[in-house]
Amino acid sequence: DSDSDADPEKSHATDIQPIWNASCKGCHTGGGSSGMLKLDSGYSATVNKPSSQVSKLDLIEPGDPNSSYLWLKLKGTHTAAGGTGVSMPKGGSMSATDLTTIETWITEGANP
Repeated sequence: DSDSDADPEKSHATDIQPIWNASCKGCHTGGGSSGMLKLDSGYSATVNKPSSQVSKLDLIEPGDPNSSYLWLKLKGTHTAAGGTGVSMPKGGSMSATDLTTIETWITEGANP
């Protein structure tokens, strides 16, 4: 198997929820639900769930970061898709490593 040395696929529980907990705390975790988005249980709240800002896009569209509104908010390209507000996280930024992890997770199919 040529994939035996490849990194295991990213999972929401192991790779993504810790990013939400660290980068989105206060506004979207720990009881916060700014913009109607609560990431304490981020998988069920985001994957295949319609965005409240751009109804034609899901928050996370498995396999397609560019059709995932949450990804566009993180990249700051959400207004081009018809979205509103500021990029996330508000008043801060996410590390390139975290962004790559999120993009990879979405591209691989947004596994739980």
